[in-house]
This record gives sequence, C-alpha cells and structure tokens, in this order.
Amino acid sequence: MTDEARVPIRALGNVSNYRIDDLSVDLGLYTVDTVKKVCYKFADRYFHDLKIMEGNVISVHFRFPSTITKDEADDIKEEFIHELVDQDLRETITKETEITRNLILANAFADTKLVDD
Repeated sequence: MTDEARVPIRALGNVSNYRIDDLSVDLGLYTVDTVKKVCYKFADRYFHDLKIMEGNVISVHFRFPSTITKDEADDIKEEFIHELVDQDLRETITKETEITRNLILANAFADTKLVDD
C-alpha cells in the first residue's frame, strides 16, 4: 500500500465512503487478547470493531478509507492473519518458557544483598 493511500484514523471522519469488510476469527484457535493485540498493531491503517458472535467466533469488522482498493484491503487482511498466527505463537512460547525465565531471574538476583541476613 502506498503512503498516499494511507489515511490517519483521525481523518476517517472526513472520508465519506468506506470499504467495509469482515473477518471471522475462531476463538477456539485464538484468544480475544491475541486478536486485540493484532488489531492494536494495525490501528493506524484502518478502523476496526470487534464483536463476539455465537459459536465462539469473533468478528473483526474492518472499515477502510475509500482510497484503499479491494486488493489492498485483501492484502491487509492477509497480513492481519499472519500477525494473528505470530502473536499466538509468541503467547505459546511465553507460557512454555515462563519457568525457565523465572529461574534465570532468580539466579541473577541470588547473589545480591537485597535482604539482610
């Protein structure tokens, strides 16, 4: 997407036509927090709204400025999905390595004099 096609969110109120698109995300695969993190990361590129639907699905409602073509909107949605997988993997790694990280921190502070003997 070119810089000319990007419209800051504060300017969206001045855009009369929007390109509306939805993406369904299965909450059995991704957490709501993961979806919110990805939405935040892309917040400068479009306006979005999240709605939890029946059947354990969250609907991400995209509202692109009219300056963005359908192909550009599809590219952004594809990038959104890739980032969703990336953020989910980061959360998994964080959970799986928590004990090791805590042991490293405990070891790092073990020789300090934080507490009087």
